[in-house]
Amino acid sequence: MAKERFFCAGYGRFLLLVLTFLLFCNYPFAAAQGTSQPGRFRVFDLKYISAEQGKKYLAEIGVGTVSHLPGTAALLVTAQPDELIKAKAVLGLVDSREPFVVDAILPASMAKNIPSNEQIAAQVGNISIGRFSNPPDNDGAANAIIDIHNDSLVIIAPASRFGEIAFAIEQLEKRQQAGRYIQARQPAVPTNKLTPPVMPMKQLPIRTATYSMVMT
Repeated sequence: MAKERFFCAGYGRFLLLVLTFLLFCNYPFAAAQGTSQPGRFRVFDLKYISAEQGKKYLAEIGVGTVSHLPGTAALLVTAQPDELIKAKAVLGLVDSREPFVVDAILPASMAKNIPSNEQIAAQVGNISIGRFSNPPDNDGAANAIIDIHNDSLVIIAPASRFGEIAFAIEQLEKRQQAGRYIQARQPAVPTNKLTPPVMPMKQLPIRTATYSMVMT
């Protein structure tokens, strides 16, 4: 029993030293981000995917500095607060039995007229699409994230649904372009011409015919 307590206490001190060391080593990260404050850190426990898989997902979109805590299925992520929010959303989504695809499909400058997540979800069907700041709820349907990150439009979606989402975006964009083209081709209604007033019709007198019966 005493050995177990000693082992737990020793492991706790080791983990604390690891966290302190990693936090100290990430001060240059804060300087590279142009801030006077060091990045914060958070430990994320993974349930379905390995730590290496989690690191790979985060590396694909470039979120913070990620380290695997030795002897655990957990990741230590050091980043600014807004980046930690994104890391939480990503790991909460991809930590699943189903494989996910993370891809930056468009520069942010070309994604200004992209359909809304609600429109894309309605087009695909049976899927919930959120953002980093508002990830989808685990309501039983497939879940995905479509949002801007590092000047790119990023899609994080189940591998089985990624193609459907990309196709839906393409089709909705074509419809929007067609609608804008039709609207641009419509002739403008002149506003400088006055509509002549409608003159009331002149009432004509009603003539009545008088008939006389001639008796013979």
